[in-house]
Amino acid sequence: MTRTIWKYKWDDVVRVQKGAKIISADYDPTGSLCIWAIVDPNEPHDEEIRLFLIPTGNVVINNGVSLRFLNTVKSGPFVWHLFVEEKWNVEPSQLL
Repeated sequence: MTRTIWKYKWDDVVRVQKGAKIISADYDPTGSLCIWAIVDPNEPHDEEIRLFLIPTGNVVINNGVSLRFLNTVKSGPFVWHLFVEEKWNVEPSQLL
C-alpha cells in the first residue's frame, strides 16, 4: 500500500480517503485553514469527517459528539481551537 500526505481545505465536513489518518491542522502558506492526513491515494474519497472550530472564550457545545483536539491557531486578534470528531485517527490528540 502506498501512503502519502494530502492537504484538505478546512470545512465543517471534509471528504477523505478511507482510512485517512489526520496528522495536523493549521494555516497553509496561502493563509487557508487546512488539515493534513496520511492517506492511501488509491482509496476512494468515501468517508466524511466533521471538523469543529471553536473560538477562545466560547462554550464547547458538542451535542453528544466526542471531540479530539488538533491544534490552536491565531488569526489577527483571534485564537481558534481546532477539533475533529473523536472517531478519527488523530496525532497528537486529546479527548475532550
